Amino acid sequence: MRLVLLVALGVAIGAGTIALASIWFAVPDRDLVRLQVELPSDTCKAPEMPMLVEVRNRSKKTLRSLVFSVSVFERGDSTDLSDEKMAHLDWTTIVAPGETKAVCYALSLRGRVRKTDAVASAQLFTTSFYADGDVIPR
Repeated sequence: MRLVLLVALGVAIGAGTIALASIWFAVPDRDLVRLQVELPSDTCKAPEMPMLVEVRNRSKKTLRSLVFSVSVFERGDSTDLSDEKMAHLDWTTIVAPGETKAVCYALSLRGRVRKTDAVASAQLFTTSFYADGDVIPR
């Protein structure tokens, strides 16, 4: 009987610890959004929109929008060639939970770069999610 009580107590304490840890260490929705840029991109055929921006939403909430920046470099060089327009880009495509969406963007550079010699990286600044109960446009 004592063994059963000790086992039950151990299970209860373990379950409580796991529940508390999952609340305490919950991952913010912003950290569940993945932003990736691809340059050059086989997907983006229009010469004026050569950069593919892909957003993956691993949150349980629907992504409304986000703000990000892109830096563009010539392969093998660390000088950022993107101009001030690339420092603040808006993503307004709705991304449902578990979904990935991609959009082609224009490049705005300070110098001439052949897109085959360019690489890009992105930095996510802010995210906005729909709240529970919000009407989500389709």
